[in-house]
Amino acid sequence: MIDNEIFEAELEEEMRAEETAEFTIDTDEAAEWALKKVLAAKKERDRLTALVDAERERLDRTQEDIDKRYENDTSYLLFKLSEYFKTVEHKETKTQESYQLLSGKLVFKKPTQKMEQDKGVFLEWCKTNAPEYVKTEQSVEWGQIKKNMKIVGDAVIYDATGEIVSGVAVSEVAGVFDVKA
Repeated sequence: MIDNEIFEAELEEEMRAEETAEFTIDTDEAAEWALKKVLAAKKERDRLTALVDAERERLDRTQEDIDKRYENDTSYLLFKLSEYFKTVEHKETKTQESYQLLSGKLVFKKPTQKMEQDKGVFLEWCKTNAPEYVKTEQSVEWGQIKKNMKIVGDAVIYDATGEIVSGVAVSEVAGVFDVKA
């Protein structure tokens, strides 16, 4: 264990001395050192991410407590203000009623109606009664047809006919290098 620590210290010292030269990994020992550095950084990232997640959960609970406290502190007063609002002459528009005070405004938003749809049932109704509003979307079963195509050079060939497939391009996907502990 001590020999390994000495080796790592010497290797780090060598690397600092070669800062002006381009860094290269040309031995298994240097690769092992670099791998350990990457794994240590990954472990630290994961540790900090877990810490952030725990803090986020704590903050979410704190926000819930703040919201409950607000609700408890204001619900009675809001109820009393709404009772008062009903007793005074206030301004009325199509969508709301309001009453201006010095520090703010009491506002009652009038109830509205909202349409919600059961998509399947509504679609069937539209097919029968209003077909001009029905969209027909066609799509390719990519996962299935892809099994019957192959890349030849820069072209995609359909196996069944040997034809070049229009509308499908070949692109390079870069390889990804990663390390595992």
